[in-house]
Order: sequence, then C-alpha cells, then structure tokens
Amino acid sequence: MIEVRDLYKSFNGRDYVLKDINIRVNPGEFVVVLGPSGAGKSTLLRCLNYLSPPTAGEILIHGERCHGQRKAARRALRKRIAMVFQHHNLIGRLSVIKNVLVGRMAGIPLWSCLLQVFRRHDVDIALAAIDEVGMAEKAYARADSLSGGEQQRVGIARALAQQPDLILADEPVASLDPKNSRETLAYLRSVCQKKRIAVLCNLHQIDYAMEYATRIIGLSGGSIVFDGPPEKMNVSVIESIYPGIEDDNVAKLVIRMSGEIRRQKSQVAQVG
Repeated sequence: MIEVRDLYKSFNGRDYVLKDINIRVNPGEFVVVLGPSGAGKSTLLRCLNYLSPPTAGEILIHGERCHGQRKAARRALRKRIAMVFQHHNLIGRLSVIKNVLVGRMAGIPLWSCLLQVFRRHDVDIALAAIDEVGMAEKAYARADSLSGGEQQRVGIARALAQQPDLILADEPVASLDPKNSRETLAYLRSVCQKKRIAVLCNLHQIDYAMEYATRIIGLSGGSIVFDGPPEKMNVSVIESIYPGIEDDNVAKLVIRMSGEIRRQKSQVAQVG
C-alpha cells in the first residue's frame, strides 16, 4: 500500500505547485489522475519517486517512510517504484529484452551492465514480463523496429521487470492513436491487477480515465478536488477539475459513461 500524507511542493519557497495532497493507493488499484496542464500531475509523480523531493509531508510504502531517510535507504525504497514514460525512453539499437533488463539494473553489478551479461534469473524475469504484455515473439527484435504501441508495451514490461510495489505512468498514451492507447492501458491495468501492483497514472483523456480507472483523482490548481470511482463522475466534478470548461459533448460523454459503469457493476453484483 502506498500512502501520501499532507504533501506540499514549492520550487521557490512561496508558491505551492501541490497543496495538502493525501492519497492512498492499494495493491492492484489502477488510479488515474486527471487535470489540466499545470495542475501539478507530473510534479506529483516526480515527488513520489523523489526525482523532486516534496517540500513537506511524507510518503510511505507499506508503512515505511521515504522522507527523511538516509540516501541509501531512499535509494532502496525507490527500487520499489517503477516508471512508465510518455515517450517510451527505449534504446532503439538494443533488443526488446535488453531494454526490459534495464528494469533489473538496480540489482545487477556495474560490470554486468557495461558488458551486457545478465544472470539467467534476471533474463527469466525479463522474458516473463515481455510475455505478460503480449510481446514474447518480439523479445529479440530491435526496439526501433517496433510500432509506437509495441514500444510502450515494452516500457510497461521494463517496469514490471523491476518487480515494484508502485508503477507511476506519466501520460503513457499521449503519443499513441486511440486503438494503441486502449491496448496499452488495458495491458497495464490487467497485468498490475493480476500481480497486485498499485498504479498511479496521469491522463488528459476523460473517456480513457472513466473506462480503465478503478478510481479517479481530480487535480486542479495543485489541490485534489475529486477522489472517487468513475461512476461518481458528473458534470459538476468535471467543472471542478477543469474550471471554465464549456463543452456539451464532454458533459454528454461523462453522463453516458457514468451510467454505463453503474449498469455494468449492477449486473456483476446480480450475477454474484
């Protein structure tokens, strides 16, 4: 379980990019953070993996505090947090499996990384991660020979190979077409639910958030303005996340999808 308590972030000591952030993400949860540009979504992820330490507050992984620890202890905790990037961040000339093995490098000796000689144990973990995202037949293909959607699935496999407690995904489908976007989000949600890995995923697309999230956090002006299941989304919630929005199509989309999600959950409950 990942917990964020009373988190604040300021870059100049006066203006806060994030204010009073309190979040709990349980194993297997797929939590989507929605918000306009400048809301603080990317800063939140950077605080969680300590690329940009919070100004105040604390982050706990299974009850262990990250903030205030010595550097070695913080590094150990960061190994438990993996990242899926917007633009894949793969090394094109290397094979898929070598790119995925990057996720194992925190526990691999430096000489092994430099010589690209990996233990059988690490190779097996990498191959299993590649298979989880449906890319087994491309394990030894060059990364730059893959489509954008396939490359993003390799990015997910790399994160899985790290065997993390938490995966942070920063706009993972921003550069993909709708078909590949849905496939990528489906793989990420399915695998992480199966392996009980918590996911915090930044998105701009309201429809994708409602379709794939188990929970949605709305961020506006650096503060949380909504935290609840997709079926609780409505027009007033959207207006609080995106102040000033005036779009009938968005309103209709939210109403329709909320109704569909409630009907699906009702049917599942009746079958159960």
